[in-house]
Amino acid sequence: MRTQGLIASTFAACLLSLMAGSAIADNDSGNLNALLKGTYRYTMMVSCSQSAAFTALPDLQPIGGGGGNTAHTNGFLTYDGLGNVTVDQRGIVIAPGPYSFGEMPVSVGPVVWDKQHCDWKYTVNRDRTFTQGDGNCLGFDKYGPVEFGIPGEQVVVTNMRWEGQIGVGGQMLIFNQQVEPSIETLTTNTGFTTQRVCGYTGTAVRILRK
Repeated sequence: MRTQGLIASTFAACLLSLMAGSAIADNDSGNLNALLKGTYRYTMMVSCSQSAAFTALPDLQPIGGGGGNTAHTNGFLTYDGLGNVTVDQRGIVIAPGPYSFGEMPVSVGPVVWDKQHCDWKYTVNRDRTFTQGDGNCLGFDKYGPVEFGIPGEQVVVTNMRWEGQIGVGGQMLIFNQQVEPSIETLTTNTGFTTQRVCGYTGTAVRILRK
């Protein structure tokens, strides 16, 4: 029994050594993106300022009418270890009031429930921080004010960018505010277009290792 235990311990140690050696080899070859691989379940809080346009950095002030909104989203992130990530999420967007609903103003803002799919690129840095974006997000608004034509509306969001930190062992990710804000553009198939600047805060836990 003792011999079997020693053999099992030796095998486990060799396996861990091989895994660590593979990760080190990837890093030494310049493939830091290999540090981020697998499928993660995430939840996120999003706050946005929305306007027809914004002045350029460093001013970044809204031009024309607009407002703010918050969103609570959750979904799945799948990283391939080579710099490609897919995002599948759903969530609720809540806009502040008042807004006109027929002939009666409503004190709370409209609520929209939507789904989004994004095909992005990601880049991991040596300090285990990472950025992801550089691609479009395609959305579908399933529920929302009928008067505004929301149910069934298709949405495209461009220039969305997230930044985060990889935890020890890669089991957890922390998303935080961007180092520099980016101006996103949201366009719908009903002809509506707006720009927005958003902050993203959330966490993700790996549920499947590729």
